[in-house]
Amino acid sequence: MWPAPRAAFKGVHLSIKLFDAPDQVEEWAKEATFRDAVIRTGYPGLDRYLKGGGIRRGQCACLMARSEVGKSWLALNLIVNAILDGHSVVFSSQEMTVAEVTNRLMAIHFGLDPLVIEQEKRNGTFDPNLEQRYRNDFRNLSVYDYTEPTFEDLRKAAQLYNASHDEAPLSAIIQDYSDYMRLDRDDRYGNSAQKANTVAKRFAQLAKTKNIVVVTLVQTGRASEGDSSKRDHGHKMVTKEAIMYGGEQAFGIMLGIWRPELDPLLDDEVYARQNPDDYLQLQADIEPFRGKAFVNLAKNRYGPSHRKGVLMDLDWGTGRWRETPVSSTASPDTTGGHIWDGAGSASTPG
Repeated sequence: MWPAPRAAFKGVHLSIKLFDAPDQVEEWAKEATFRDAVIRTGYPGLDRYLKGGGIRRGQCACLMARSEVGKSWLALNLIVNAILDGHSVVFSSQEMTVAEVTNRLMAIHFGLDPLVIEQEKRNGTFDPNLEQRYRNDFRNLSVYDYTEPTFEDLRKAAQLYNASHDEAPLSAIIQDYSDYMRLDRDDRYGNSAQKANTVAKRFAQLAKTKNIVVVTLVQTGRASEGDSSKRDHGHKMVTKEAIMYGGEQAFGIMLGIWRPELDPLLDDEVYARQNPDDYLQLQADIEPFRGKAFVNLAKNRYGPSHRKGVLMDLDWGTGRWRETPVSSTASPDTTGGHIWDGAGSASTPG
């Protein structure tokens, strides 16, 4: 379910104009306090593990996955969910232009194909009513396409937003992605893991000093590069070991993304020929997870982790990510590229 649009507000005094009964004023005030402090992801399976039902102001979270798994698409869905829930967001993307970001957000919001939107805009045939609706619905969003941003750029973006949006102060910055961040000369680091840890600490500092939520995207490294059958192609669960390996320990919340259908053995003709029975079993195990992704809470400094995560249905035609109902959610693990439950047998939804 997509969250219903809500008007952004600041302060309890607005409720007095809408409600007469004292208990209604108190209820509205509690909701205002909650919403001002917490940003929900829009996915109940994740939010219930996050303290307070979402990511709190002053906290920093990270989306971690291999390349082309869907980090940017999930980030865009989080933006849509946050905006429709009455929050305000600054989004910085180094891999997409402002126009590309806009088209993708419109696709998710209206359930359209982003390529069709792009083509119709180019031809001058895109519905102007949808364009106006998008501007109204996403008036509390600012998008930047810095090539190599600094933390000072992000701070300035936050200041510019607040200067022009008195009615809805900034709630969150989402950065796509952290590998592009340029550090100052006085930041000392050695290898890539040390640099990643320095970047993570700076993001955490940004969240605290601005009292906002900060979410950034991180690409995990490949494991066992010498053995192609053991490489992580985005089909393996993101673990705490991956976090430590990448140097992102400073993030308080780590959301991992993986898709079983990316298992390289599915396209390995040699493996299929030499191990026909295992290959057929692998196909059967993964078939229920085609067009789906798992999002897990690999690290949660503020509450319990959610190691196996929630199952998402992916609509690549619109870019929408929807949480699969609990009744049909599997609890997968990955061992040797296969999908397993805790008992060691193949698991499927249902």
